Amino acid sequence: MTGSDIRWPDAAGLASGKVYHSVLHVQSGNADVTVQGAGTAPVSVPAGTYRASVVKTTITAQGQTIEVTVWIAQGTGPVKTQVLIRAPGGTGLTTNELLSFTKAVSAIGDGS
Repeated sequence: MTGSDIRWPDAAGLASGKVYHSVLHVQSGNADVTVQGAGTAPVSVPAGTYRASVVKTTITAQGQTIEVTVWIAQGTGPVKTQVLIRAPGGTGLTTNELLSFTKAVSAIGDGS
């Protein structure tokens, strides 16, 4: 990459479902990037079941498309990510899921 940033919407922008478009300048040309909130959905992963905000990012460049879907649970962070790559040579799908999660206990105000 030689410059530019992906435009990432704030929480209200994601909730609205508005499409945010960016262009990344890469060594061999440009990559078109869109980021869009896709509402909320329940998602089950090994760490549990969460109500998560869904964010979809699509990157298109040089005849390839990469679609990244992330489920983000409030108070936990990303709990699931799927990456789908479509290229002239074929298609590949990778899924990552949160295996376990323990919420940190605040030491502030506990009298210690």
